[in-house]
Amino acid sequence: MIHGDDEFREYDIYKLAFDYTALGMAVVNLQLQYIDVNKAYCDIIGYTKEELFNINFKKFTHPDDREVDEPFIRQLMEGKIDHFNNTKRYIHKKGHIVWGKATVRLFRDKMGKPLFFITQIQDITSLINSEMELQRIANIDYLTGCLNRRAFIQRLSVEMERAKRENTTLSVILADMDNFKSINDTYGHITGDQVLQKVSRIFLKSSRPYDFVGRYGGEEFIMCLPGAYVREAYHIAERMRCLIEGMGFILDSSKEVMITCSFGVAGFNPTFDKDIDSMILRVDKVLYRAKLTKNAVFQA
Repeated sequence: MIHGDDEFREYDIYKLAFDYTALGMAVVNLQLQYIDVNKAYCDIIGYTKEELFNINFKKFTHPDDREVDEPFIRQLMEGKIDHFNNTKRYIHKKGHIVWGKATVRLFRDKMGKPLFFITQIQDITSLINSEMELQRIANIDYLTGCLNRRAFIQRLSVEMERAKRENTTLSVILADMDNFKSINDTYGHITGDQVLQKVSRIFLKSSRPYDFVGRYGGEEFIMCLPGAYVREAYHIAERMRCLIEGMGFILDSSKEVMITCSFGVAGFNPTFDKDIDSMILRVDKVLYRAKLTKNAVFQA
């Protein structure tokens, strides 16, 4: 019974709360078919109420997230939990991704028989996108657009573990710009930064979709090539060496600064490469040999 002023008694307060809350809300039967949805739910998903009555929620759930609810729904039906929360992706009717924080609760009758589910969805797309952007910024070297050293090492560790587990290969290219200090000393750090940016673009454009590039030090770049044998990585490094040697760098005064780079290449070997440090130490020794020659590519 609702207590209060007479003017409110003629209204179904609970229905008003369902219809006008900012949260997306839906009533779903035990066969996971929609019984009722509110306007906020429709706005989040992009489908009308009538459309939702005729489709299954999996139609607009991201393929990678379609099964995440199933174990929790079983626990609800078995009485082990009374609700659960999930964050997952929905595909808006217009095609873009919507991140939703969903809460699902099972309602039962007085005898404990399951009746229906109530689902609440909060659109947290802006929050997730902001978090992802912060994560991206934390992982990217601001000057070159490559991964920073920490992020590269983390990904290389994952790839080395995968290579050991699946008995596959990977190769690493470590490169160091020759006489870069003289560029900074002669033309200034702004020019030095522009040179680094130009060289980094060659690395990024030369990488395959599943390769990744990091700025390992001041003028050092490192590339991981999952699935590549050392000879294949050698040819990629040689191609980059030639591109860098041939491009030059034109200053505002029309003076051209020639740039060269030395490369070390090594293939992952579980016998020698017990950890990240041993892998990088081995490719660093190869790079050192290349630096003695200058503008060369050496492989382990």
